Amino acid sequence: MATALRSAVERNSPFTAEFGAARSLGLDERALAALAPFAATGLPTRTELFHSLSTLVPELRRLSVPSAQGLGYLERLQASAVKMLNIRPVRDEPGDDPATVMSRIEFKMPQQDIEAMVAELDKLPTPARELAQGWRTKALARQEALESARLIAAAALAKLGEPALRGPSPP
Repeated sequence: MATALRSAVERNSPFTAEFGAARSLGLDERALAALAPFAATGLPTRTELFHSLSTLVPELRRLSVPSAQGLGYLERLQASAVKMLNIRPVRDEPGDDPATVMSRIEFKMPQQDIEAMVAELDKLPTPARELAQGWRTKALARQEALESARLIAAAALAKLGEPALRGPSPP
């Protein structure tokens, strides 16, 4: 039963029957609580998560990268040219300035590494972090649900290996 729950969770399909059975057996309530929000719908897939993040990227970039106001003439001219031509580096480079972080986010998105994306999003300025908070919450909830399903299955398998408790011997 616990392995059926884990399999359903990992397939991103609804798992209401498996979840109900696990709850009736009194399995780890904390682990089950992480699964509860997804029982009827299944977990969002990595592809769905990263598609929704990709729709946020233009606004994240706008909120993270400073505008041309306050720059000198040449800097404004360069910023206008970059904006007009949509030129921006997308590479994995060190640094924590917002433009570099956005570059790493766009570079790493095809890899669909949720932990890396959350870490990068946490480095953005507050307005961008607030915009990405919904995605971040959903992504971390997905990760926690997957881990909970694995813990439940592992705990159930461990119980199978325990010797059965015996009552007092009959006289």
